[in-house]
Amino acid sequence: MLDIRNGRIARPERYHDLYWKLVDPNTPQKPRPDTNEIIALTDLLRQAGFTEQELELVLEAEKQSNALVLIEAEAMNMAQGRYLDAQGTYARLDTPNRERASQMLYDDKYTQGIIATAKPLDEFAVLVEQRLANLVQAAQKAERYAGMLFLSLMVLSLALIGL
Repeated sequence: MLDIRNGRIARPERYHDLYWKLVDPNTPQKPRPDTNEIIALTDLLRQAGFTEQELELVLEAEKQSNALVLIEAEAMNMAQGRYLDAQGTYARLDTPNRERASQMLYDDKYTQGIIATAKPLDEFAVLVEQRLANLVQAAQKAERYAGMLFLSLMVLSLALIGL
């Protein structure tokens, strides 16, 4: 999932549509085939026209999310009895500690990480909603102007025909 987000592996077809809800953990089969598209989420957002301010918030959320991933990886490995070694890999084997692993995913550090990830995403949503509301308002104003112009030209045409 992180490799897809970061543009390291191909994005599955219709990845935005409940993809992970369709994955059966008991079978290796993917619910949909991969596309040939290998592109980071932030690049997709740039292509879609999101502003730099909006993208900065997404990047901040991504940074915070990456910190959570480290905690999650440590907890999952700890539950299986694998611990970080001097090289920074989970190659050191010891007794699994499922209780501590579970606690790691519910402690204050993890909870604060979730909040730190959600805050910039909330700000992102507010900025996007404001920008889109402004665009809708501008389009509505242009529509009214075009309607008045049309009516004015219609009245002028009728007046010229009547002469």
